[in-house]
Amino acid sequence: MMGKGLRRVISIMLSAAIMLPGAGTARAAEAGNGYADNKGIPVRSSDKTNDDILSAAGTVDVSEIEIPRTLDGVSTWDCIWFGNYWQGDTNGDGHCFEKDTTVTKHEPDPENHHYSEYYTDQDGKELNGFKGEEKTYYADEKEPIKWRVLDIDGSGNALLLADKLIDIVQYNETQTDVTWETCTMRSYLNGYDDKQNKCGKDFSQKSGNRSFVYSAFDEEEIKTISSNEVVNPDNPVHGTPGGENTKDRIFCLSLAESMNPDYGFIKNEFTQPDDSDEKERTDDDPARVAVTTKFTDDKPGYDCYMAGNPGWWWLRSPGISGNNTSNVG
Repeated sequence: MMGKGLRRVISIMLSAAIMLPGAGTARAAEAGNGYADNKGIPVRSSDKTNDDILSAAGTVDVSEIEIPRTLDGVSTWDCIWFGNYWQGDTNGDGHCFEKDTTVTKHEPDPENHHYSEYYTDQDGKELNGFKGEEKTYYADEKEPIKWRVLDIDGSGNALLLADKLIDIVQYNETQTDVTWETCTMRSYLNGYDDKQNKCGKDFSQKSGNRSFVYSAFDEEEIKTISSNEVVNPDNPVHGTPGGENTKDRIFCLSLAESMNPDYGFIKNEFTQPDDSDEKERTDDDPARVAVTTKFTDDKPGYDCYMAGNPGWWWLRSPGISGNNTSNVG
């Protein structure tokens, strides 16, 4: 499903994109051996082995990586592993948290729209759909991030898209008109300071606020990721301004990029009805399907699809107006 997504507390998942040079140190990089994660959806990774993709130095050998292939409605991507992030239950307690989390159960509170028992963490953030005990759950370990190779340019730079919905965040932390340039998600992804977004939220290392780039990659890996010009065209249907172009290491795909057959996406169109009933929006391109992780399922303060199920994911393109954003789902 593709179309306009409200900036709301029930946020949409993130499938980030990066540009990795061909000589980059993609640690433990290897090609995927199937696509069982998406429960039979007809898209898959290649069956290349680790030796096919890695050079003797352990870096990505671009000459061995192929661009996406589509045959009989099935797309195949070469994949690599690069960076690490919280994804699954690594300590066997049934949940995935980035830090030690003390869970408290509360009685129903109809006046505040809690009609049954509910749970919060030690910071008071609600754990939507939580099923477990009232106790402390310990932090899980990060796991290697799997990326699909969408394209390789003439200089050998590989455009990568996270294979799963790696995080869940708001596009912007307040309900106001923004573009990709001024939204808080761009700052969160890249670790920018408070001058780079309309909300004035600081995600730089010195701020103490967590950002995606400094959580997912170490210093040497960050140096490996190319900083590229990100083009932000207007919405092709509604004409909503896309804002200024930016220069970023990490970004979301645009509407056009998410329909590009050269990237392995099969259908270069999307359905958007005249009304705002999100249930009527449909996207029947299996190549755009991505599934959630246990981390996105359990992240405090957000409401997510159950781990392992397909979910919506953000694009950077504007939606029907300046306070709406396009998404896939």
